[in-house]
Amino acid sequence: MSILLLLQTYGKLTAAELAERLEVSERTIHRDMEALSAAGVPVAADRGTGGGWRLMDDYRTDLTGLHEAEIASLFLAAPDKALGDLGWRRASEGAIIKLLAALPGVGRRTAEFVRERIYLDSNGWKESEEKVDALPALLEAILQENKVLIAYEKGGDAPAERLVAPLGLVMKGTVWYLIGSVDDGEPRTYRISRIVRCEPTEERAVRPANFRLSDYWEASTERFVARLPRFEATLRVDPEYEYFVRMWKYATVLERKSEDAEGWIECRVRFQTEEEACRLALALGAHGELTEPPGLRGRVARVAADTAEWYARRSNADEGRESGGGGAIGVSPRRLVGADAEASR
Repeated sequence: MSILLLLQTYGKLTAAELAERLEVSERTIHRDMEALSAAGVPVAADRGTGGGWRLMDDYRTDLTGLHEAEIASLFLAAPDKALGDLGWRRASEGAIIKLLAALPGVGRRTAEFVRERIYLDSNGWKESEEKVDALPALLEAILQENKVLIAYEKGGDAPAERLVAPLGLVMKGTVWYLIGSVDDGEPRTYRISRIVRCEPTEERAVRPANFRLSDYWEASTERFVARLPRFEATLRVDPEYEYFVRMWKYATVLERKSEDAEGWIECRVRFQTEEEACRLALALGAHGELTEPPGLRGRVARVAADTAEWYARRSNADEGRESGGGGAIGVSPRRLVGADAEASR
């Protein structure tokens, strides 16, 4: 059934393409084709360049049924934010209504059951809204397969103009990205919130052969994560504050050990930088302790002391103003953390 639906949808596919989509060997595809032919299904193989398997004489098969899991997957709708950004929220609601009406009674009950019990929310707890003004124009260019002229702002520099062949859109969390190529080169990733101007053109966009958006994004993400700076540290934490560590945006718990003699939990945590580890320790206060690598506790202690001194001076200044006097203001703790970070390098 899957082979018939694929050939019916795409017209012609090679044995290699069918094998990849169905996650079987090419030999299995050839055996399946023989079985289909023996069952009276008119499948034909075109040889040579541009060849492949196809259905003869406009043969079509009716979709006789869907499994419950297939129905459930269809009705796990895309997150509302994604549909809203693309301008497809109302269209999605209309499509779901039509699909529900087309399903038999049992299938309709399955779909409604799943929709009331599984909800996909792409919004993170700490994500901020980003401007996606260029998204409608980019979507139109992708659908029309035309290039776009964009002005892209990066690293605080003046926006640079680029003629881009758009290849796809990706939403990561709540952030939208454009995947596109310049001068028919290697695909690149552009954060849409940094596109300050987007103008459609009539120039046709050439899509690289064998380009698959999901494959590109997966490989690109792996390369990005591999290049991130990494700093590992050992942290003891009060069990009541363990959730705080797991909620910390720039910390990943790699290993969690059982409670020690004092009832605290030891964790191996990965940060991007040593400074970020110190920030978490300062945020935990007396409810957490960095124990490794050596010297880290000393750095936290110095920054904490500088911060305490800063607030003491501010407090004295406030008391001085209330009594009509002046008051000395010290160096801000932000600068002290920066200076300490410079010293640690």
